[in-house]
Amino acid sequence: MSRKAPIAAESTNVAEHPAARAWTALGGDIPDRVELWRRARSKPGIYRLIFAHPRRPAVFAKQSRSAALALELMIYQEVLSRLPGAAPRFLGTCVDRDGFTWLFVEGVGDGKPSDENPEHRVLAARWLAQFHRSAASVHAAAQLPDAGPGRYLGHLRAGRDAIRRHFANPGFAPEDLALLSGVLEELDSLETRWPEIEHACKDMPVTLVHGDLRPKNVRIRSRRLTPALYAIDWEMAGWGVPAADLTGACGPGPTLRIDPRTYRETLREQWPHLDAADICRLSVLGRVFQALAGIDWAGASLGFDTRRYLLAPVTTMRVHQGQIAGALGEGSAWLG
Repeated sequence: MSRKAPIAAESTNVAEHPAARAWTALGGDIPDRVELWRRARSKPGIYRLIFAHPRRPAVFAKQSRSAALALELMIYQEVLSRLPGAAPRFLGTCVDRDGFTWLFVEGVGDGKPSDENPEHRVLAARWLAQFHRSAASVHAAAQLPDAGPGRYLGHLRAGRDAIRRHFANPGFAPEDLALLSGVLEELDSLETRWPEIEHACKDMPVTLVHGDLRPKNVRIRSRRLTPALYAIDWEMAGWGVPAADLTGACGPGPTLRIDPRTYRETLREQWPHLDAADICRLSVLGRVFQALAGIDWAGASLGFDTRRYLLAPVTTMRVHQGQIAGALGEGSAWLG
């Protein structure tokens, strides 16, 4: 539930800050300062409450006027409460006098996993396997939105629609249009192969999927000399095959790198049929899924009218196009 660093510290008249007011309404004490970590725009705003005692954990607060927090609140209250250690401690929720909904969780420090650290990859694999194994039996998790191939087919179509809608944007340079044409061709081709992707997911286990396990959404904290891993930002969680969480199991992916052998061994008792080849297939599918979501999200920024602001989404499209091509090439033997 955080970025690399706060945007700003807001310490003037802290007691009247909206985040502090909401926190004290739940019975919490007034923080020493409040930091802004994400402004409320298309996503909920995020604040960090810092307290005077140096050993007192910080508190992260999410704020939204819409129903944007409804899914995450449900996950914390109905699902993660049954999975001890999977996420930071949930501290409560309230609606303030201005109509904003607030969600509070305990801060778990700033330690992040390193792809280059084999101990971190083993720790991450064990945590992820235990999480997937335990969550599979939580009834409330099965009621969450689809996180399987259907979700990502939706991303494919939404991203393609966004590109087509903005294709006549005069801010695009000729090379941008050539790239976007290639992305459209890739998406059209991939949709014709979607039955193969659904077939590849058919016999895979289903469970709660975090959906966005990038290193920035993972924290490692020492707990009585034993490192513990926590996932934050559950906005993309859902129910389905765990492909999106396993992109870093076999080869480079945009999400958390894990040791595939540790993951498989930890799951063996519950899912004995899941072998090393299956995990690599899920990893390949996850890379396709994550790239499609990235194209969709980048498509929302294609409406700017100057190339300066179009460079980032176009570059993102190029990266994700390469990820899809690479993953499909790796899975060509079993995707047909």
